Amino acid sequence: MKLKEIKQHNNLSIAIVIILLIVDLFSYFCSYQLVSYMNNISSSIINNPMLIVVGIIFLYYLFGRYNPSSMQSRSKEVKILFNLVSSSTFIYLFFKILFLKTDVYRSQNIILLALFFFIICILMRLIVRTFQKQLLKHKIGLRNAIIIGSNKNTHKLIDKINKINLLGYKINGYFSRQEDNRISNQYKYLGHYNKIDNYLNKNSIQETILSLSSNEDKELLQIISKLKNLDVCIKIIPDIHQLLTGQVKMHSVTGLPLIDVNPHILTEFQFFIKRLIDLLLSLFSLVVLTPLFIVISILIKLTSKGDIIFVQKRIGLNGKSFYIHKFRTMFMDSEVTSGPVWATRNDPRITFLGNILRKTRVDEFPQLYDVLIGNMSIVGPRPERKFFIDKLKEKFPYYIRRLNVRPGITGWAQIMGSYDTDLDNVKHKLELDFYYIENISIWLDMKIMIITFWTIIRGKGQ
Repeated sequence: MKLKEIKQHNNLSIAIVIILLIVDLFSYFCSYQLVSYMNNISSSIINNPMLIVVGIIFLYYLFGRYNPSSMQSRSKEVKILFNLVSSSTFIYLFFKILFLKTDVYRSQNIILLALFFFIICILMRLIVRTFQKQLLKHKIGLRNAIIIGSNKNTHKLIDKINKINLLGYKINGYFSRQEDNRISNQYKYLGHYNKIDNYLNKNSIQETILSLSSNEDKELLQIISKLKNLDVCIKIIPDIHQLLTGQVKMHSVTGLPLIDVNPHILTEFQFFIKRLIDLLLSLFSLVVLTPLFIVISILIKLTSKGDIIFVQKRIGLNGKSFYIHKFRTMFMDSEVTSGPVWATRNDPRITFLGNILRKTRVDEFPQLYDVLIGNMSIVGPRPERKFFIDKLKEKFPYYIRRLNVRPGITGWAQIMGSYDTDLDNVKHKLELDFYYIENISIWLDMKIMIITFWTIIRGKGQ
């Protein structure tokens, strides 16, 4: 569970997470004392034991071990914990032995500590999960949920919920275009879709399950747009997830075919690391590239009239506007007669020097300043002008999904796509942006940066 999602869970879910945290701390403390007692060790078994505790908790958090759901199988829980404990112990000992900071006797104690920790931790966690399942069986700690939509998939969904009593859902009712008698036999009809946000504001709901028909794609997008600003988990039946190309992130829920929609894209740790990389890279690059900036500035001034830096208002994270900075590559007042238009290949508005700057992508380098002050990231969807966004939102209602992440200097769509010259091309780049959003990670960012660097070296930019 991400820290941002705490409000989306009930008291039992939060209590389970806290208990799991206490269990891990207790397991480590017991293991440490047990090894010390068995081997009569008076000194420390491991260097900086408190720091190791923090590392274990952090590692468990990164790998989703503080999930409030009880649906994960026991065998999978054992497998994941074993892999985490064994791999982290191996890495720790490898570096200790590499730098000659441990001996055989101490290494044996560390391995014994890891073994005891794993055994105690997994046993106690299984007890907690079993207790949680028993509470759910007796309908204690259920999550308030509503169903949105009524069709064959909804009927299957309800049958599944009724059959599996460990899912933890308490269905308060359902919304649809019109009342469905089969569903109304079990759950209350709450009204048309336009009443959803009003109902959620007045009732404590933790989960919304969307099950709309294929002819309700517009309603689906509108509903998701409303729900994403509320503290509710959004799930959707996967049969219709293709209607939301790029808006879904797969999440396995055992026994129930649902996927998460519009989750928080980055964890707190990922957000911190991504921002840290942005700060370090932008600051370092601005310092190192200062001589190049001076040379380019002189060349721009000598070869064409106008400002050196081109400044334009763009739309960034969460729809907030900001000013983007680039080396000017076009003649001044290029859009006075035409109005806002996309650049094209062999665009006559681009200067000779500007064409070189674009091919090497050097024209984008001043945006390192935008990254430094937090308006942009090194990697992300390209920021667009409000004029184009307003037009694209009409054609592609899910376009605003791009605004859920900080825009970037380079991105998956930039290295895999081409110029935005028509709506088909825009759609393709939009799909590439959504691929990045779905699969966003530090490793994918690194891959994009490496490909971008190679593009700059080859002069294959656009």
